[in-house]
Amino acid sequence: MPEAIELAKFKLSDAVHARLQLLLDCQDNGRKLAQNERQEAQGLIDLAEFLSLLFLRSQLGQVATFHIDHIVPVVADGETTSANLALACVSCSLRIYKNEQ
Repeated sequence: MPEAIELAKFKLSDAVHARLQLLLDCQDNGRKLAQNERQEAQGLIDLAEFLSLLFLRSQLGQVATFHIDHIVPVVADGETTSANLALACVSCSLRIYKNEQ
């Protein structure tokens, strides 16, 4: 069963941050990114921005808890990549998980 994660305390791992930085550096150096690389970079940027907003909210005492779910479930050959992950409220995530069983 998915485990609740307090996203206000969650940050991008060093490896994920390094991957995003590599993609942005390639683009800054004039290399045209492939479509999947652009989508990956945009997803990582969106996630980083969202986590920053959650951190700011937590500083104001407004903490939100979410699950990180696979868009295409692992049981349906979905991969654990940034392009296949999405945030879901806890009740939605648990309902989806229950329906997949």
